[in-house]
Amino acid sequence: MLGEVEIGIDDFGGSRGLVGEPGVARVRAGNTPQKMVLRALIVLMAADGASNATIAEELGVCVDTARKWRARFCANGIEGLADAPRSGRPPEYSAGEVARVKAWAYTTADLNRHLERLDQHERATQAA
Repeated sequence: MLGEVEIGIDDFGGSRGLVGEPGVARVRAGNTPQKMVLRALIVLMAADGASNATIAEELGVCVDTARKWRARFCANGIEGLADAPRSGRPPEYSAGEVARVKAWAYTTADLNRHLERLDQHERATQAA
């Protein structure tokens, strides 16, 4: 079982972190990934002395989730709250290659629509 978590403003990266005057705004910001907010809340509640069961109940997560993020913060500090690298097959195409194919596809689709309009106009002209 984990002991009490003791944290300070420096543990959250000071003014660029999740707490502190500028940091509080970051936690409340609509564009902050909500998973990071949840993880920070778990750690902050733990720092206030809440048990994993209490944290889980108040935040609507399972006890294992509270335990996991509390332990990762104890082991790795604020960096422990970031997503771990995922396993799996590496991407087959680079982001640049994907962007080029998408650009080509959109251009081709626009060209096809334009040609269809020309065909319709030409058919209408021939019928008249």
